[in-house]
Amino acid sequence: MALPLSLNEIVHAICLRNNNWFIDTKSMEHGDFELSDSRVKLRLNLRVGAWVLFSPGGGCFKILGKEKAGCEFVYTLEDAETMTHVWSGTVYEMRLPLNFLKMAERVLEWANSDEAKPSALAGETVAGVYTWRSASASNGLPVGWQELFAKEISVYRRHVTGVRA
Repeated sequence: MALPLSLNEIVHAICLRNNNWFIDTKSMEHGDFELSDSRVKLRLNLRVGAWVLFSPGGGCFKILGKEKAGCEFVYTLEDAETMTHVWSGTVYEMRLPLNFLKMAERVLEWANSDEAKPSALAGETVAGVYTWRSASASNGLPVGWQELFAKEISVYRRHVTGVRA
């Protein structure tokens, strides 16, 4: 059985799929960074509850806590307990719309529910006869959150190139 997904993973997957990271180019920091034990040190003054994107390839995280450390801030990030990541790049503040976050929470709730568990077969009664048929998407795989929520997700699609995580 797959491990439960986190909101960070869902937000990252939707942003990647839509090529839309909702970044604030006025609120970013270039440099060398280290993420360890859910903590990262930045010069950016961000609020608790804000979202950040680590580029390249570090993912996006919600800020849970903030401490002042000299002229920098140490931020505690959600769902990063087991991560250790050192990189040179950019940290961007993400400006995720409230409706986007609500949709991501619905996707997460469904993705971690029993309803989301793949089933290769489904029962069906046609003309009084009980038969089995394949329960799958058009590609032959079980229907996932990407297909189930495709219409809602597409609202946030960006059609220009930009920052890639």
